[in-house]
Amino acid sequence: MSVRLRRDFETLITLIEAHALLHQARRNRDLEGAVIATYEDYATVRGLVSDLLADAVERAVPSTIRETVDAIGLLNAATDPLEEGVPMTRVATSLGVDKSTAMRRARVGTGLP
Repeated sequence: MSVRLRRDFETLITLIEAHALLHQARRNRDLEGAVIATYEDYATVRGLVSDLLADAVERAVPSTIRETVDAIGLLNAATDPLEEGVPMTRVATSLGVDKSTAMRRARVGTGLP
């Protein structure tokens, strides 16, 4: 993950905390007295910043990786529910690349080593 996205994530958490604090009169507290954020806090902040974060992700993740993740998602949706996963040969064929390229892209896209 890029440095920018890590920084954006920290900012996102700070915004959620700030929203919870602004509405602390209607929020529960934990045993130490800290305000507990609710789903409403997360949802409100998501609505405010989702477009900005999507733009950041778009710039940080190469199009080939996004294309591979999308292909896996589509192939998985069309796969028999009793099967586990999608064969990498099918992913490679759908992308028009060799199997090793598809595997590398899939690893990068899922964050696996």
